[in-house]
Amino acid sequence: MPRIAAVSALTLVALAACSVAPAQRARTSPAPVTEARKADVDRAAPAPGESVLDRMLVRAADMGVEVEKPDATSERVVALAPALGGYVESSGAGRDPIGRDDRRVVLRIPSTVLDAAMDSVARLGHVVSRSRSAEDVTDEVVDLDARVTSLRASRDRLRQLLDRATSVSEVLTVERELARAQAELDSLEARLTQARGEVTLARLTVSLKRKHVLGPLGLALQGIGWVAAKLFIIR
Repeated sequence: MPRIAAVSALTLVALAACSVAPAQRARTSPAPVTEARKADVDRAAPAPGESVLDRMLVRAADMGVEVEKPDATSERVVALAPALGGYVESSGAGRDPIGRDDRRVVLRIPSTVLDAAMDSVARLGHVVSRSRSAEDVTDEVVDLDARVTSLRASRDRLRQLLDRATSVSEVLTVERELARAQAELDSLEARLTQARGEVTLARLTVSLKRKHVLGPLGLALQGIGWVAAKLFIIR
């Protein structure tokens, strides 16, 4: 029993080591700043407008385009994804509230070519809507990366304890903690991979609608509306 308790204590120490280290560093008094060190700091400081850390942005864009043939145009939009180094996340067909054919395609493409992709889509028809957004996830990615690094170190220490275990009870105790640490590490690594993937690949959502073709009465009403508008507004 004393030996099992000792192994358990070592296990807890291994898991807590990463959280203790930052606290110890926080309590350590900073070294005096000499003139030489101050000069080094001044030289290392970023100039105004510069960023110490490249920001990690999740980019997304939405486009609404009127086209003559939504089916054929959607195939051209789908073909853009592999040509730009991405893939098609989803696609679908339907009708809008007034009965026009509607196609929706969602592309995942490298963030660096998002502008080029939007320009390519714009050339396929008449753009009726266009928007972009960017979400800064730098802090989240940095935090996940630090937690993964810390947990890997804890897992490795537990593996070392397992190699030194000499009884069945000791092995079971360490294996239980090791399994828990590995499961948590797998979860964090999956979240980190997903977060980095969101930064690398932008999401472009394209909605394609069939262009209106006015009949004789529609054209006549459109002309009347234009004349009526000019009676009130010249420019």
